[in-house]
Formats: sequence, C-alpha cells, structure tokens
Amino acid sequence: DVSSIPSTDLLYALLKPYLELSSHSCKEETVANRFMEDLQARGVQVKQDKAHEAMQRAGVRCDGVLAGISYDPEVGNVIGLLKGDSRLPSFHFSVHLDKTEPQMNPLPHVREGNILRVPSGANSILGGDDALGIVEVLALLDHLKAKQIPRGDIHISGLIAEEAGAYGAQYMQVGPD
Repeated sequence: DVSSIPSTDLLYALLKPYLELSSHSCKEETVANRFMEDLQARGVQVKQDKAHEAMQRAGVRCDGVLAGISYDPEVGNVIGLLKGDSRLPSFHFSVHLDKTEPQMNPLPHVREGNILRVPSGANSILGGDDALGIVEVLALLDHLKAKQIPRGDIHISGLIAEEAGAYGAQYMQVGPD
C-alpha cells in the first residue's frame, strides 16, 4: 500500500537532526542522547549498557583518522525495548551511532525536492552510514503505531564504535543491569 510509505517531508524531518550532529567512533554521546530521546518519545524503554567501560578496561581506543588522535569511548550502547504481544514474534533492529569518514562532522546540504545534495566537490555519503539506519527504525516505529499493526516485542540496539572495529557489538553488555 503506497499510502503507508512515509512522506519525504517526514523522513527529512527525522533525518535532519542526525545530519547536524558530529559522531566520531567513541565520541557518540550527542547521537546516543538524541536517539534515546527519540526512542523514549515513541514509548520505547531505553538504557545504555556499559560497553564503553568494558572497552576502557580492555584498553580499546578509537583512532580519529582525520585528526590523527585517539579517543576513549564516552558512552555505552543504546539498548531499547518496545513491549508488544508476547504471542507474536519479536524483532531486533540494530544501527550504529558513529558515522563513516568523511561524514563524521556535520556537512552542509541542500534539499531540492526529494533530493539532498552536498556542496560541489564535497566527499560525502550524506548520512547513509548510519543516520539513515536510525531514521528507518524511527519511521518504522511511527508506522507501526499509526497503523496499529499487531506485533511482538521490538528490541533495538544503537551500537558505538562500529566504524572503528565494531567494538560496540563486541563489548555489548547483555543480561541484567
């Protein structure tokens, strides 16, 4: 049903704030906070695990390739749960909170109808990795609610330091707090 596809205006409204945030590996605090706020606004129970602490204990740092410096991880993975009908299948959606080079820092862009463009000569995939993944999850949650689609639990993870070596996934803390 084409009428259920979110409008480009809605998708852009979800994407724009994430395009404006810096998100180096191990420096994902602003994106993690925004993602947690957006999930909470949709009724998702959220928390952060302690992957960053486990990484620090293991001596894992993220190299800032463009800046030539290393970072200690500052926040854990974002873990979310939207409770559903326990009789229905559950799903897990995973995104990462850092961005790939060269889009780690905010990049000016222009919206021309349904197309986003970066300045001539700019080297960017403009949010394709992984701001768009975050937006897909948010848009899916909005769609499920708006259409009142029956569903099981939805588990969501926003992983840190994916671009530096998938460290958030490697050090994810599962189980009780």
